[in-house]
Amino acid sequence: MSIAQKAVVSESEGDAWLARNLPRLGDLAAKGGDPVVEILDQSGVRGRSILEIGCSHGWRLELLRKASSAFAAGIDPSLRAIEEGRKLYPELELVRGTADALPFESARFDLVIYGFCLYLCDRADLFKIVAEGDRVLAENGYLVIYDFCAEHPHRRSYSHDARLTTYKMDNSALFLANPAYKLVAQRMIGADGGPATSDDDRVAISLLKKNLDDAYPLRGN
Repeated sequence: MSIAQKAVVSESEGDAWLARNLPRLGDLAAKGGDPVVEILDQSGVRGRSILEIGCSHGWRLELLRKASSAFAAGIDPSLRAIEEGRKLYPELELVRGTADALPFESARFDLVIYGFCLYLCDRADLFKIVAEGDRVLAENGYLVIYDFCAEHPHRRSYSHDARLTTYKMDNSALFLANPAYKLVAQRMIGADGGPATSDDDRVAISLLKKNLDDAYPLRGN
């Protein structure tokens, strides 16, 4: 690719995505039914300090913040989304940026959420993204990955911008390769929220827990 995907998303597609989806986000914020909120509720997970990566204008973060009185921060490449969110949800800490360079201190959060953004991230940045997510997540914290989850990794042209490619894979595997992460819960759905109809359509909401102390059990000599 001649241009980094994060540059295209930051300069134009992030704002365009918000414009296309703003009415739907308003409905979700008002009526609920979000699969990320649902899997956290079903698992009894309540973060005291929450970060959402790919937060749009912060509608999901605001739901979680109100439910648990948590400190809630979000990062998104769309300037319009961040500006809109700061007006709508002034108690959130919203910053513009990308997943490969998080402007937060290490171990700052006990709940980190990837909010359907990894499928557009540059492949060369994947290990930076994993390292940054792990860095800001505290010990015994929880990680949610909401994204495409194809059994067989593949790519497709992005229908809204010919300069972009969508990448579909099981993103939880990037973290589960580290024994410090364990899968706590997972739900599979289709891209439209109904049942998945194909490998290309399959979406996962995966809840992982980080525990370095239990990752390497001590064995006798």
